[in-house]
Amino acid sequence: MVGLASLISIPLGVLSAVFLAELGPNSRLAQVARFATKTLTGLPSILAGVFAYAVVVLTTGTYSAPAGALALAVLMLPTVALTAEEAIKAVPKITRDAAYGMGCTRSQVIWKVLLPTAMPGILTGVMLAVARAAGETAPLLFTALFSSFWLFDGGVPRLMQPTASLAVLIYNFSGMPFENQIELAWAASLVLYEKWILTYRQQHADVQITYEAVGSGEGQRRFLADAVDFGASDAALTDEQIAQVGAVRLVPATAGMVVLAYNLPQLGGSLRIPRDV
Repeated sequence: MVGLASLISIPLGVLSAVFLAELGPNSRLAQVARFATKTLTGLPSILAGVFAYAVVVLTTGTYSAPAGALALAVLMLPTVALTAEEAIKAVPKITRDAAYGMGCTRSQVIWKVLLPTAMPGILTGVMLAVARAAGETAPLLFTALFSSFWLFDGGVPRLMQPTASLAVLIYNFSGMPFENQIELAWAASLVLYEKWILTYRQQHADVQITYEAVGSGEGQRRFLADAVDFGASDAALTDEQIAQVGAVRLVPATAGMVVLAYNLPQLGGSLRIPRDV
């Protein structure tokens, strides 16, 4: 579903950015589009799911991967468009003028000069959008629902049926009374944790982080013993435990049923975990 959403949102977002930054940056349409795009950045994900439910699910009569992809595309589009617009605007004007001076047409300047030069910034926006879509749960509950069956039948994908996703699997299995399903939820959560750690290391290569994928009481014990920098547990640390360790930061967010905490005093209060990672 993230792949389908990328096929929808990335081309549309990049083309929108080209119009907003180069073709008609001061037009009335550009002002309306820019306002709508910025408004969409604050759209609750569950409303994107309701929108896709009304457009696709009610029309087709079934939950499906395309419905989930549409909901995720709505969430990805503003990130791609706004980031790509700023990346294109950052291309020096002298580069444009040089291309025009060599006799290039506007389309050649866009495709041969602006987009290749702005590609690093555009890819950054794409990565942020994909990261956000990969962790969304609420919109998929309204659109793709969930399935315990393989999506492919005889090598052919059956898209027009309820489809499984990692985020919904964590949501469903974490509340199950069966030990093996809870373990599967922990394993799926580990994938999301490792994804966040890799993203953080790419942005802060000078910071060394020790993290172990343990939770519950063992996770608290290792964290309180200063054996790890990041800890995870089913319940937040008590005030007495925080006083015991000292410089402890609790992240007011959960992944599955897990509460995150970190013990990196050198970061102060600057650490943030955005929704898109």
